[in-house]
Amino acid sequence: MLLLEWNDGTVSRYPFVWLRDNCRCRACWHPDTESRIALTADLNVDIQPNGITVSDDGAKVDIHWPDNHLSPFATSMLHDVRFEDEVPKKNIRMWGSELLEQLPTFQFNEIMKDETKLLNFLEDLRDVGLTLLQNAPAETGHVAKLVDRISYLKITSHGYIHTIKSMAGINNLAYTGHKLGLHTDLPHYRFPPDLLVLHCIQQSKIGGESIFADGFKTALQLKEEDPEAFEILSNTHCDFMDKGVLMPVGEFG
Repeated sequence: MLLLEWNDGTVSRYPFVWLRDNCRCRACWHPDTESRIALTADLNVDIQPNGITVSDDGAKVDIHWPDNHLSPFATSMLHDVRFEDEVPKKNIRMWGSELLEQLPTFQFNEIMKDETKLLNFLEDLRDVGLTLLQNAPAETGHVAKLVDRISYLKITSHGYIHTIKSMAGINNLAYTGHKLGLHTDLPHYRFPPDLLVLHCIQQSKIGGESIFADGFKTALQLKEEDPEAFEILSNTHCDFMDKGVLMPVGEFG
């Protein structure tokens, strides 16, 4: 194990096998693709170095291996990838109706322009699973801009972006004025979308409210109150399907 002490007094530990596997010499590492050339199958997991040298300015560490191979490491790189003694825990927050007064809320334009606001938005989205963006322009096209800011669009059977509105000749209850109960979108997909972005452009004068629930909190509550029902819920295989008539792909935003 290589131990490096930094200027702030903290110490980082690097297993020798990790150092050999991540050698940055041109025989082991492709600088343009930033990828390993050396194969993991050829790695000796019990390898130990013959010696370790540090440059006078502390900017470089050289690892000398028994087969006369030399692995050079910039200490700046080692500092960037240093191991933590404990993996930081995510501040996952489960919620109920109290979220009505505590819903993380952000301004659309700030998210699009301010890196700090964007980070705060993403952290709340990660920890809570639900956020509200206010004052997005009431026109199509801004869902794609938001998604492009944080990730990429994932195509579904509805296309990349789908406009939902009340219409005749529908194939889904979402296109009617009827109230939709709590549900999970696209559960029949093998790889469902990880994040659903809803943009309300025009709301009806009556109704139109959105209702959300934390499925994880609900499941844990069920586990505490009725373990047998939770066992059925978590271990009973269910098939899902989306049944209806074929309709043209909706408008793109």
